[in-house]
Amino acid sequence: MEKLTLINTPVRLSSDASFFPVGLAYVATAVDQTGRPLEILDFNLDRPSPEAAAVRIAKTKARYVGITGMAIQFGLIRRYAEAAKRALPGCTVVVGGRV
Repeated sequence: MEKLTLINTPVRLSSDASFFPVGLAYVATAVDQTGRPLEILDFNLDRPSPEAAAVRIAKTKARYVGITGMAIQFGLIRRYAEAAKRALPGCTVVVGGRV
């Protein structure tokens, strides 16, 4: 099975990460139960630039990339999606959450 990478985007760059991505954990649990290879990148914890994110995303060698976030994060979500497409040409990027 082809690998899936799930990405949690940063919230409020001016403050520290303060919540666990419960929704993303639910999705990861469901995917894990199918036996599909899975990796989670919590960019809310370390807040990489899109360039640094592209390097980390490339290392996953995923065929599918899921990015979660809220409408207020749209600009950053778009930059991470573009970084994923650059890092993994041909990958499918899916965006969800409250976007």
